[in-house]
Amino acid sequence: MKRNGRIVAMRPAASAEEVFPYTYNRWTGGGMDVSIENSGKEIGRGPQHVETVATLTLTENGRSRSWQGRLSCGS
Repeated sequence: MKRNGRIVAMRPAASAEEVFPYTYNRWTGGGMDVSIENSGKEIGRGPQHVETVATLTLTENGRSRSWQGRLSCGS
């Protein structure tokens, strides 16, 4: 991840759950925590993928900001 012009090495958080191989729902590093919460509300489906509504939350210095978007799982 790049933050303020610097590369920040992120690693899975201790409480992170593996969603897919090598893909976790929570990452930490450089004083930041990034988490992804899947709503399970399906908004798209194809033969090899599923899209759901998800929330990405960035927590830094005790402050959190969240964005809603799409989580695309598949090939």
